Amino acid sequence: LVEYGVTTKNTSCCPSDSIKCAGCATYDIVAESCKKCQGGYIMQDGLCVACEDTVGWVTKEGATCDSLSGAMCNDRPVNGESSKQACCKCGGGKKLATPFQYADKRYAVGQDIDLVPLPRTALRYSVNSAC
Repeated sequence: LVEYGVTTKNTSCCPSDSIKCAGCATYDIVAESCKKCQGGYIMQDGLCVACEDTVGWVTKEGATCDSLSGAMCNDRPVNGESSKQACCKCGGGKKLATPFQYADKRYAVGQDIDLVPLPRTALRYSVNSAC
């Protein structure tokens, strides 16, 4: 994982088979946990979850979700939604599926194929009974 600052670049390693790596910007290898999520993700139960604020939502004063601090989160509705419903940092927003991809590999005929999504997005995978 690489986190870019204004004048700095920090690198941390995250095990590719760990569900804690999805959406993580800074990983603590000693504590085996994510310390900071990437933009567009929020920390929830120790995992980074993709989240999107309600588009166009503002407070009566004109503050957007990005400009709110934790103390400004409340249950007062503005145009039908409170900051706790509209803003990810306040516990609301729209939770999204974590984007993933499969490694681009070439296989030989007769070779076992072992594919897992990267980053890992679940603890267990199974085939839907309708398949």
